[in-house]
Formats: sequence, structure tokens, C-alpha cells
Amino acid sequence: MWILRLKPSSKHLQYLNYSTQPIHNHFMVDYLVNSVGFSKDQALSALPDLTHLKSTQNPDSVLHFLKHQCRLDNTQVRNIVHYRPKILTTSVHKTLAPKFTLLQQLALPTPGLEKLVKQSFNFSSNRLGANVNFLRELLGGCDDKVSKVIQRSWWMLSSNYAHKLSSSLLVLKNNGLSDDKIQSILLKNPACLLQNPRWLEATITKVEPVLGVSPESPRFLDGLEIIISLSKSTLESLEALVGRIRKYLQ
Repeated sequence: MWILRLKPSSKHLQYLNYSTQPIHNHFMVDYLVNSVGFSKDQALSALPDLTHLKSTQNPDSVLHFLKHQCRLDNTQVRNIVHYRPKILTTSVHKTLAPKFTLLQQLALPTPGLEKLVKQSFNFSSNRLGANVNFLRELLGGCDDKVSKVIQRSWWMLSSNYAHKLSSSLLVLKNNGLSDDKIQSILLKNPACLLQNPRWLEATITKVEPVLGVSPESPRFLDGLEIIISLSKSTLESLEALVGRIRKYLQ
């Protein structure tokens, strides 16, 4: 980097070539290589998020928490730090422990826990707790079911589940779906219940006319899955075909 400097003893301007201490000399480079398992290039790539650290005290706490409290192996921990190096600057006591102690109570499998740790900056412990409590109430207090829903909708953990799901649950009930079927949909495909309720209403109302499956049928959920999986153009073509067949049969 070139800078312009005025020499005190002269009125002349002097250009100097100025450079900071080489970044590869930062102590965190060796730390990432030796303690996390990074390559030198990976360590240098992650370093911009960590240069403000003055010691390895906080990174040590984070690695210990991930390995011994979350029971993640070295490869999973390396993947997490590679995905989000800033996690090494996070407070275990204030941030990580409140979130993942709760997730551990749900007996999340370690692959699911790894994914959630990577996304942990996207949701607060308060939001996570509120969502877990809402799902527990909705699913009869079964943490195994709560765990399954979270694993299938982790990308929505920053949202208000109660707000987003309430309208969708009302749509399902108004269309004649029983509590058991609603619970099955939530466990199998929670993402569809976190969509716009108008979209859900339109999708549900197409199952019977297009596939001939009523909400009372044991196969209704299968029919709903089929409708959800179809693209807009495919569904429109299928609706048109069904309409022509019905007209022909009249």
C-alpha cells in the first residue's frame, strides 16, 4: 500500500511503500492448523474473522464445548469452524450453551446437531426455546417428534413457529383434517406448513378434484404430497387433463 508522507525537515513530499506485518505470522494460523486441523490455506482464509483475538482462551472454550458437551468429533468440529470461523469468538456461557444444551435434551443426532451449530448465528436461544416449547405442546410433549420437526425445518428456526404455524393449522382443520393427520404432516413435511397459508389452502383444495382423494381418506396425505411435489405447469396440465376426462365422461 502506498502512502504520502511529508518529511519534517523538508518541504518535499516523499512516497513510501508501507506494509503491515505479514498476516501469516498471526498466532491463530498455527492454532487453526494444530488445534482444528486446517490446512495452511484454510487457516489463512478463516483468519480475517479472528485477527482481533489476543489469545486462544475463547477458541479453546468453544472447541472444548463442541467436542465434550456436544460430542462432535474432530471432523465435524473442523467442518463447523471452516463454515463459520466466527464461532471461535462466541461466548460459550452466554451464547452456545443456552442453545445447544436445549438441543441436546431433544437427543438430536450428531449430524443434525452439526448442521444446527453451523446455523446457530441465525437464531437466538430465546427464539429456539419458544419454538421448542410450542412444538412440544403441539406434539403432546414428545421430544422425539420435536427433534424430527426441527431437523426437517432447521432453516426456519429464526422464525416465530407459533405465528407461522397457527394460520396453517387452522387451514388444515377447516379443510377437515384430523389432529392425527395434521401431526403427520408436521412430522413429514413441516416446510409446507411454514409457507403462506393461502398457498396451503390452494394446494389442499386441489387434492380431491385432481386426484379424487377426499380429506377423510387414509391416502389423503399421500395425495397432498403428490400435489406439493408437482411444478405449477405440471399441476395446471394435470388439472386440464382431469377436466377434459370428466367432460368426456359426462
